[in-house]
Amino acid sequence: MDSVTALTVVYNTPDITIKCLDALRKFYPDIRLILVDNSDQPPHVKKIKEYIENDKNHLYIKTPFNLGHGPGLNRGAHHIVSDCMYVFDSDAEIIRPNFLEDMFSFMDEDVYGVGYCMPVNSQGLSFAKDAKIKYLHPLGCLISVKMFRMYAPFVSGGAPFIETMHDIDRTGNSENMLIHFPVHLPIPDDPRKAYVKHYSGATRILYKGRLPSKYKGY
Repeated sequence: MDSVTALTVVYNTPDITIKCLDALRKFYPDIRLILVDNSDQPPHVKKIKEYIENDKNHLYIKTPFNLGHGPGLNRGAHHIVSDCMYVFDSDAEIIRPNFLEDMFSFMDEDVYGVGYCMPVNSQGLSFAKDAKIKYLHPLGCLISVKMFRMYAPFVSGGAPFIETMHDIDRTGNSENMLIHFPVHLPIPDDPRKAYVKHYSGATRILYKGRLPSKYKGY
């Protein structure tokens, strides 16, 4: 898809990242990929670099230190020239075809992004009594590059899109600007309907950059 660039940030998790990049290339062998590497462990950097050097359409950005998830995405997005960017967590594995095409069908000039949406509070916490802000989850979403540049940039922390979502919420039009799409379906929903398997927490747990053999995601 020439109109879409894939963008992810990795931090010391080469094995799960490579698993997810393999899945991206399985379904989208020609899509432009921008990988921002925040890793600070030399063996992990080496493994990612060796993998990405064999990719035919990529931009690898090694940061001098861990910028954080949101600022890392901002750094990568600066280099995007396509109309849309597919932002995905480095522990989010595509498991069904036509994922990006189906999300892209919902994009128009008034849409900021399409993906898994959930209510959060002002700090970006879900399952809170005051969770009223519509939040586009970065595990795998399609974002208009033009709209991205119109609103607050991503930030560090567990909810990197929170300031962006605040900005969009203040327009009073978040329902039309943020389109919910079944990227993944948390248990107990039927995982066969999902497009992505999310190894939730794998990048935070780290496991020295390796995915535990019993960690199956959802």
